[in-house]
Amino acid sequence: VGCAAEMSRPPPDDADAAAAHDAMIAPHRPPPTTMSDARVLANAAAARAMFQHGYDNYLEHAFPHDELRPISRTYTDSLGELGNLKREHLSETYAGVALTLIDATSTLAVLGNVTEFTRNVRWMERNLNFDADVRVNAFECNIRALGGLLSAHVIAGGDIGMLEAVRGMKGRGAFGTKGGGRGRRASSSSSSS
Repeated sequence: VGCAAEMSRPPPDDADAAAAHDAMIAPHRPPPTTMSDARVLANAAAARAMFQHGYDNYLEHAFPHDELRPISRTYTDSLGELGNLKREHLSETYAGVALTLIDATSTLAVLGNVTEFTRNVRWMERNLNFDADVRVNAFECNIRALGGLLSAHVIAGGDIGMLEAVRGMKGRGAFGTKGGGRGRRASSSSSSS
């Protein structure tokens, strides 16, 4: 009711209808909440600790692979698996691009960990390589790899090395294709897509 009612709100020039509309949906809106400063700080500390726990375990057990498997304390090179529910056309040679590191780098900056943020940017400048023969889901690749690299680039103040890493993704099959590039290969060296 709330969403449909919000979308069909009468125009502002019809004051009576707008007032009736607002009275109808008011019971469906949650009351505003306020948190004490102490609660906000405690929640921020808990969020920082949870992030650090996951990030540290990724570095210890999975880096430079894509993702940590927390129960087995192993890794998965998942970029080719994301969005691939049937797990078809998986690469036997793909060895990951440190997807979690890319994802986490801008979060490190937001949390104020400049040292680790800088270390990640420098590692990506020297080591990140998207010349891999792997089918990827364009959406997942865009939000995780491209989004992570672009946000790190902006936060790094336009550091040219980060921009070069983003440019390395251009033309890797999924970009510039008709139909969104769903299921295309990410390698420029591959002749098939």
